[in-house]
Amino acid sequence: MPRPKKKVILIIVEGKSDKSALERPIQGLLEGNEHRIEACFLVAKTDVTSDSRNKPSNILNKINQWYFEPFFSANEHYYPKDIIEVVQICDLDGTFIPDENCHAYTPEHTAAEGFVYAPPCIYGPASEIIIDRNHRKANNIRFLLAQTTIKVKSKTVPYSVYFFSSNIDHYLHDHLNLDARAKNYQAENFADMCTEDPDYFVKRICRHSQALKNMSHQESWDFIMSDCNSIKRHTNFNIYIEALIKKIQEAP
Repeated sequence: MPRPKKKVILIIVEGKSDKSALERPIQGLLEGNEHRIEACFLVAKTDVTSDSRNKPSNILNKINQWYFEPFFSANEHYYPKDIIEVVQICDLDGTFIPDENCHAYTPEHTAAEGFVYAPPCIYGPASEIIIDRNHRKANNIRFLLAQTTIKVKSKTVPYSVYFFSSNIDHYLHDHLNLDARAKNYQAENFADMCTEDPDYFVKRICRHSQALKNMSHQESWDFIMSDCNSIKRHTNFNIYIEALIKKIQEAP
């Protein structure tokens, strides 16, 4: 018998907590849809847009190496022809704030590990380290935003990039600077709540006061890149979810 035709959306996220928060709710949205669309979440060990080895000239190759190759190696029943779309979700982490808002730790941050986000500023071991990360990540994101398609092995598919700001914990729970354990707890708790109330996910992503409504995809990015908006509490992922819901509802 022929293999059943699959329609797969690959969703790239920055960390395990992002996957934990979003995977079950999105799969719930897609459950039983007439289009027979499914979503698969891809996570790497580090953020592909901020890693010091990555730049616009090689980041598409890195996405292939870090996400697509491991996915197909681990899932032999999926093929490139099954993929209908790639969606990438970035935690912005204040990437586009002015350089003058990047500071070395003050005495109150002596025990800090990594960057400390305190809108409208970021603190780290040295201002130059933060600025270097921000510029690198911004350059990579701008390059990715210019791509409307991406190659998944032999197949070229639609590609788009969305964001949580300053990160998914900030947007969903109004908490910055959570450690890994707290991130995972909050993510699992959110997914559980979405399972208990099927409408909760849409309410939190699309109807939240900080979702960027009545904007195009490009307008939402123009907004978040200006001033200190990238360290504030926003998302444009609502634009994608609303379009996905409409697609499901309009199935023949």
